[in-house]
Amino acid sequence: MKLKQLLRELEALPYIERMRRMVELGRQAAKDAEVGEVIAKLAQGNVYERVLAVQASHGSRDAALVARALNDPARDVRGKAVSIAAYICSDEELATALETIPHDLRFILLNRLTKLHRHAPLMPILNNGRRKPAANYQSCCPSPRVRLLLGTWSRSRRGLSYINGSVSQSIIPG
Repeated sequence: MKLKQLLRELEALPYIERMRRMVELGRQAAKDAEVGEVIAKLAQGNVYERVLAVQASHGSRDAALVARALNDPARDVRGKAVSIAAYICSDEELATALETIPHDLRFILLNRLTKLHRHAPLMPILNNGRRKPAANYQSCCPSPRVRLLLGTWSRSRRGLSYINGSVSQSIIPG
């Protein structure tokens, strides 16, 4: 399979089918070196091609590609990578990513990690005793459970606050 041939094939498909096809190709990449080379070329291409490569990594479970894509200059590539990272990246890769990705993506990644009950990527941050970075995670954290892990007080849009080790309902005026 050649890159141009793949791009022509994908061009004719609707978005959902295109993404499914890329996951299938990712699964094939583990068995077929030629498909792996095409995906590697996609990862070096333009924004659209890099998004396709990240989607293929969902099928191939290529966590290294996803971790690199989290710091890609293109927002579309980073967005696709953050939607996949919680599922296929290791705890160490996610802990590193949480320190380097932009605030808006950190919120999305923390939300996904919370829904998957994966709190281990936060532990290196908490165990290093760095309270200042923990406050940064606190400000973008979507879950009271993770806010408890971080151990700092804050108020969210829903009116939850962390006081004396428990989450209580607070009244936010206005």
